[in-house]
Amino acid sequence: MARKSIEREQNQHGHRYQWWEPGKVNICLLCGTAEHRNGKFYWAGRWSKVEPPCGSSEKAQREWYDAANPDDEMPGAFDAYKS
Repeated sequence: MARKSIEREQNQHGHRYQWWEPGKVNICLLCGTAEHRNGKFYWAGRWSKVEPPCGSSEKAQREWYDAANPDDEMPGAFDAYKS
């Protein structure tokens, strides 16, 4: 379930979300994380119900990325990375 605006503004990771009308999602102006109305967070071609870290924490972002699910809504997007 999607969060209320005040909850989104007070997120623990420091995201600065702004509503993006064409995609009907909230997008972080700093890192590009998208929070969809279904409660999932999308970042770098992956999604999770857990909000990813924002900013320059490469280790934390890598851990989130490795634990997140590939975005199946982008068929063929990861074919180039298959061995």
